[in-house]
Amino acid sequence: MCQTKEEKKTPPVLQNPAVLLRFVEEFSVLVNPSRRIKLCRDESNNKWLEIALESGVMAVVTYDRDLLDLRDKEKKLRIGEGEIYILTGLEFLELFVRNSKDICLGKLDK
Repeated sequence: MCQTKEEKKTPPVLQNPAVLLRFVEEFSVLVNPSRRIKLCRDESNNKWLEIALESGVMAVVTYDRDLLDLRDKEKKLRIGEGEIYILTGLEFLELFVRNSKDICLGKLDK
């Protein structure tokens, strides 16, 4: 079976919406944050910080300037005892490649 150039570029999971939906359903977790945060100048972005802290993720990946401006020189946002990286997509990929073993162990220190 021959594939067009477009089909070769598209990952198989994206070629079949049902497969993608099953993937999302299987690996998604519903998060209902128990605490409210008011840190971002764009108040609509606070929900992403609330969800990130409640779910325990290590990083929020975004190109939103209001969220990126909240981070310190280590690209982290510290809230109380918690901290999360706020990274652009490229920064996340660079950090992931550089620290892939540490990410699996739950550490992201450079």
